[in-house]
Amino acid sequence: MISFIPANDSIRADIRGRGYTFVLGSTLSLSPGMESDWEELQGDWNHLPADVCLKDKGRYRFRRYDRFFFLPVSGELLPLPHAAFFQSKGVNKLHGGINRQFAALRSRTFKNIFLRELIKFDFCQFSPKSTMLQKPWEVGIHEIRIVAKPGEAGKPTPEGPHRDGYNFIAMHLIRRQNILGGVTTLYDKRKQTLQALTLLDPLDSVYVEDARVMHDVAPVYSENNNVRGIRDMLVVTYDYHPQLEIE
Repeated sequence: MISFIPANDSIRADIRGRGYTFVLGSTLSLSPGMESDWEELQGDWNHLPADVCLKDKGRYRFRRYDRFFFLPVSGELLPLPHAAFFQSKGVNKLHGGINRQFAALRSRTFKNIFLRELIKFDFCQFSPKSTMLQKPWEVGIHEIRIVAKPGEAGKPTPEGPHRDGYNFIAMHLIRRQNILGGVTTLYDKRKQTLQALTLLDPLDSVYVEDARVMHDVAPVYSENNNVRGIRDMLVVTYDYHPQLEIE
């Protein structure tokens, strides 16, 4: 099981009140049986193919993407067929309006107990209407590595401040090595800064209601100019899809 040392209600209250919250990974506790699955999941980031859809032709981002069918009322969580990733131009002016083809999750990742429990745990931090718990949701899993090469920055969000186009988003730091920068900034609808914070330790996390809060992440740079730096993130998105069915 996954639990927070602080009361979960305080996290939900933060999100209900202002549309977001930051959570330190040090406040996350895992049951002993979760540790091996957590370590196995971390290994995924060492096997991410390059993101070839970047408009600037950069080679600083690597990623996998896939989806789950999730029924909150029962906890049912099932893989959905792999599909292209699409965002509208209204949501992503830089990369929206096209079908982006990303590598699928590895088959064992769908079975990872830590990931499956994290998906359910993250959802419980949000407060959808009770009627929305009876219908399916589409859960997106985005495994993303940003690389900062010596003398070359890595850009986590080349599109700048943006929304992702979902109901809810949970962003978890998996690994940060040999980098400077990478400040996460949250904004209101007028792009006024709400809060800025750097995710430093594994499972440092950001939760946002996407309709209320925009976000971006500053470029990252190699701290040691002779060695590349990496920033690994797991982004979990929740999109209400009452008509979603398993094929």
